Amino acid sequence: MAASAPALEALPTITAVRMRPADLQSLDQEIYEGLDSYTRDDLARCRLDWIRQAVEHHLAGSPIFQRLCAAQGFSVHDLRTIEDLARVPLLSSGMFKKRAVTSAAVGAVKECTSSGTQGSKSIVRRDRRTLERFAGSVVHGMTHFFGKAERRQAFVLGPSTEEAGDLWFSYSLSLANMLYDTDFFVREGKLQLAALLDALRDLDPEIETPLIVAPPSLLLDLCDWLDASHTRVELANAYAITAGGWKRRANEVVDREELAARVARCLAIPAERQRDFFNMVELNTVIFECEHHRKHVPPWLEVIVRRPTDLAAARPGEQGILTYLDPTATSFPCFILSDDFGAISHAPCPCGRRGTTMQLDRRMTGIEERGCGLKMDRYSDATGGKRP
Repeated sequence: MAASAPALEALPTITAVRMRPADLQSLDQEIYEGLDSYTRDDLARCRLDWIRQAVEHHLAGSPIFQRLCAAQGFSVHDLRTIEDLARVPLLSSGMFKKRAVTSAAVGAVKECTSSGTQGSKSIVRRDRRTLERFAGSVVHGMTHFFGKAERRQAFVLGPSTEEAGDLWFSYSLSLANMLYDTDFFVREGKLQLAALLDALRDLDPEIETPLIVAPPSLLLDLCDWLDASHTRVELANAYAITAGGWKRRANEVVDREELAARVARCLAIPAERQRDFFNMVELNTVIFECEHHRKHVPPWLEVIVRRPTDLAAARPGEQGILTYLDPTATSFPCFILSDDFGAISHAPCPCGRRGTTMQLDRRMTGIEERGCGLKMDRYSDATGGKRP
């Protein structure tokens, strides 16, 4: 087993200046510099090559992934066509709650943690390249789905990078400061709604596009607070960006249409400028949504839907368990069986972008999760025991 890399005391500061590694590979070129990612038809072969290279890397560096591949009789030589990607062994997201899942990392690594709303936390170890590529996926998505504007300002209903610490969701929201002038409105653990209202009212008229970035529960809190004070803010040129679920506030969930109507009434932001993004701590890519509320899978990421009965690949449009093959991670094998049900489609999107779109429907129930997770983790007892 490769020696573990030293842990970082704090998450690295990722800035736009640091986004482009010196030794740019073809995958990095697509992440950082790809300008036609959703119009080209030749990226499927590139994706196969990128995932094959990632499989080789993790076979060499990850004892857990080595054992999974050996137990399933899988070899990198089995990856000849896009259809063969369904053969790549998967790690259930639950495995990151039980074990140290690592590969050979370059330099120091950082432990990124989930919120642990179901009683235990996932811990995902990211090295600098893995973090930079994650941040690159944010820049890539913002470029392709929001275009360029001379002046933008982000208002994040979350903590700053420094205050977010290891919590992955909060850290992900804070990456808005890579791209825009950014203010944060969770300070010392408290949502500062009065300060946010003052900032929105005092918005510089030269700002072309304000962005309000928040988990849906805090965006709802903002709307409730504005309603209670009979206050409206006119932000028709803004975007409202949500990410994440309702976490510990599952009993307060409102559906997407109701939240969109509330935001439109309180902030004057039309529905087509309200976008929901997807990520999970075990996934190293952010999936962005277009104006038609379809989540577009970036060209390096393979999303495969699997039937819960036998984990066979489902047909496009068929609901099943969402699984991900993400070649951007170097410090852990990012071949993930998630806890989410959904579907994919290859049908054209009205926005004009091509490629795969993903629909997220619901979380798996406890019974479904235990059954499918056990199927994927049945070899893990031989991989070195529980996380220290």
